[in-house]
Amino acid sequence: MKKQGVVLYFTAEETPRRFVTRLDLITAADGDNENLYWISTLDEEYPYETSIFLKDGWRITKTKTADAIEFYINEYKPVLTILDSLVNFYGLDENNSSEAKRFYDLLTNWIKTYHCPFCYYTIRLKTP
Repeated sequence: MKKQGVVLYFTAEETPRRFVTRLDLITAADGDNENLYWISTLDEEYPYETSIFLKDGWRITKTKTADAIEFYINEYKPVLTILDSLVNFYGLDENNSSEAKRFYDLLTNWIKTYHCPFCYYTIRLKTP
């Protein structure tokens, strides 16, 4: 079953110029999609850090990026939210299971609250 609607695409790896090239390749393969909203944390105008959490000693805090993601989800009611790539948004120790649980608990909360699935992978396309 296909579900149509808004897709939020958050990237922490691509500059706007590189993503436009990538988007052109996606459009060529799949057609135009006016429901794709793309936000790059590398954009000069993006005012926050990339990570969803920051750790200072024992203290872990949610960042303004986490607030921004939640704002966009609440505002646009997407059918899918993509974090590309997950490791860039994570911001914690990937070898610490309690920190990983905290991160996934936040994602799970957003999924349950906003009924919006997440996809956390990197789409690789060859670009010139």
